[in-house]
Amino acid sequence: MTHSDVNLSMQTLRLHLVDMCRVSQRCVDYSVKAFQLGNPDMIASARENVFEIDMLHSDITEFARDLFLREQTLQGRELRFVLSCMRICDALKLIHNSAVEIASNTMRFWGNGGDFALTDFPGMGDSVNRLVQSCAASLTKEEIEPAQMVLYTDRYERELVNTFYEWYRSIDPNERMQAHYALAMTRHLSQIVQQTREIADAVVFWLDDIDAFLTAQTSETGLLDQLSLESIQGVLSAMSQQH
Repeated sequence: MTHSDVNLSMQTLRLHLVDMCRVSQRCVDYSVKAFQLGNPDMIASARENVFEIDMLHSDITEFARDLFLREQTLQGRELRFVLSCMRICDALKLIHNSAVEIASNTMRFWGNGGDFALTDFPGMGDSVNRLVQSCAASLTKEEIEPAQMVLYTDRYERELVNTFYEWYRSIDPNERMQAHYALAMTRHLSQIVQQTREIADAVVFWLDDIDAFLTAQTSETGLLDQLSLESIQGVLSAMSQQH
C-alpha cells in the first residue's frame, strides 16, 4: 500500500464515519420526536435506514482493519484515528439500533393509549439527543471540547430510571400494561447515553495530544507495541490528572 493509497483510504474512512454519524444522529432525532409527539411519520423515518447503517458499519470496519493490519507507517494521530474508528462505528451502530427500538416501542406505547403527560420523559429525550449532537459535532468538526463535555455527564442514566419510576407510580394500575413499552424505551435511551460516552472517549483518544506520554514510555519498542490495554490505561490516567 503506497502513501497515496493510505491517504485515500484515510479520507474514505473519515467520510464513511461522518456519514454513519449523520444517519445515526438523524435516527435518534426522529425517534425522540416520535415518542414526544406520537407522530407516525417520525416513527417510520426512524426505521428506514437500517440497511444503510449496516453497510456503512461493514465498510468502515473493513477499511479500518485493513489500514491497521497492512500499513505499519501510521503513527500518532493517524493511528489513533484508525483505532478510534473501530470503536466509534460500533457505538454508532448500537445507537442506531436503540433509536429504531425506541421508535418501534413508541408505536406500541401510543397504540395502547400510552401517555407521558406531566412527566419529564420529553425533556430527557431532548437531553439524550443533545449528547448525540455533541458527539457528532466533535467528530465532524474534529473539536475535542464537545466530546469532553459528554464525558463529564454521568447523571442521565440515573435520571432516566427515576423518570420512568415517577411515571410508573403516577399511572392507573389498569394502564400498567404500557409499562413494558415505556421501560424498553427507557433502557434504549440509557443505551444511547452509554454509547455517546464510548464515542466521546474514542474521540478524545484520537484528538488529544498523548504522543508525549507514549514517547516517554517508548524506548526501542515501536508504537504498536505500546498499545496494550495497560499502557493505554496509563496514558489516559495521566491525561485525566493533567486536565
